[in-house]
Amino acid sequence: YGMIEAIAHLLNRDYDEIIQDFVTLEFIPPETDIEELRKELLPALSNVFDQALSGGGARGINFNELAGDLALITFKFPFRIPPYFALVIRAIGVLEGIALVGNPKFALIDEAFPYLSKRLLTDDADRLRAALKYMVYGKGNVFDVDRLIELLQAFESYVDVRDSEPIGPASASAD
Repeated sequence: YGMIEAIAHLLNRDYDEIIQDFVTLEFIPPETDIEELRKELLPALSNVFDQALSGGGARGINFNELAGDLALITFKFPFRIPPYFALVIRAIGVLEGIALVGNPKFALIDEAFPYLSKRLLTDDADRLRAALKYMVYGKGNVFDVDRLIELLQAFESYVDVRDSEPIGPASASAD
């Protein structure tokens, strides 16, 4: 759930909450003085994520570049990259690189958003219910109809792919 919560905070540019997400995801040790860290880390995070989100919003994020920028931050602040996450980032980076060779307009977030919306709209877990509310209302509790429409369209895309006929030999033999 932590990753979905972090994505919700990222899409809303709520960097203050992302610092807490880093604790939840075990990037920052829980015994760290978060308030002291926040003073220095917030400007650095704002700079990195604002650049990553500029020009197309979350769809403009290049995960290899973002991982590199975040790696620079880890040298200055008490970050640790959990082994599970290092493997995930490496795999995402490789897959994104391959996809970008085939399609320079490929955006990982576009491919992941239908699954993310499915989890947010169908999972009854309290943390995901809260993340859904946050995605639609943001930090200021103002309803964002455009964000809700994006979530619903992404969920429709997920359902369309899930319910489509299989591609390949199995579909050919059905004829």
